Amino acid sequence: MKKIIGLVLLVSNLVFSNLAVANDEVESPDPEFVRDTYEYCLNVQDPETIDKKALLACVNSEMDYYEYAKFTSVEKIIEYIASVVDEEEM
Repeated sequence: MKKIIGLVLLVSNLVFSNLAVANDEVESPDPEFVRDTYEYCLNVQDPETIDKKALLACVNSEMDYYEYAKFTSVEKIIEYIASVVDEEEM
């Protein structure tokens, strides 16, 4: 009986540890979603004075909401969108 209880506890620990590791992984967002989000955030700003901090915060808030990886800069967002567009053209 002790062996069965020990085995059940071991298996349950393995299952829960795998679930915890899976929850730590963050998906990369769909490039079209990033492009659409970036364009929306860009359009809600004054076109004459683009605030990069606000633009980054806007995009990252959407990434956070949908549990995607966030970007560190506006330039990284643009690079991400451009790299996918370049791959689609090939």
